[in-house]
Amino acid sequence: MSRQEFLDQLRTALSEELSQALVADNLNYYNDYINTEMGKGRSEEEILASLGDPRLIARTIIETSAMEEEAETSYQNGGYYQGGSGQGYYQSGSYQQDAYQQGNYQQGGYQQNPYQQNGQDFGRHFHLPGWLILIIVLLVVIVILRFVFTMLSFLIPVLVPILLVVFLVKLFRDWLN
Repeated sequence: MSRQEFLDQLRTALSEELSQALVADNLNYYNDYINTEMGKGRSEEEILASLGDPRLIARTIIETSAMEEEAETSYQNGGYYQGGSGQGYYQSGSYQQDAYQQGNYQQGGYQQNPYQQNGQDFGRHFHLPGWLILIIVLLVVIVILRFVFTMLSFLIPVLVPILLVVFLVKLFRDWLN
């Protein structure tokens, strides 16, 4: 199969169920992918063989597009969503999965998510009060300053005589000239 045959079959399969804009986007993506891979030294036949059947690719794209549209519609309506990645409700702009999907359904018994209460999510977002952040920042600054001054206290006895000798040597050289 050639690149043109691959793209034609993909276009035909996608055109049946998707808008022309989505069809064009996907055709451009696969054409660019083939060009990129050929630029890496792979042959067209090898690339097309690795991609597989264009009708299967089209079916995957169509199913993904349908799930995205369903999720968007459910989100906008604040309703229940059941799709390939699980079930749940959209509440307050966030997706709440069923307990089974969250891994809270354990061998014969339902265990409520300890972070959820009345459909609201508690415990996954941790915010510190402003005064506590200020205290932490001040402590970090104090520790840094203490470290700097400790280093200077060790270096001053060494640096002062060196700087004094350098100053005297420069003064002596200037006096000679």
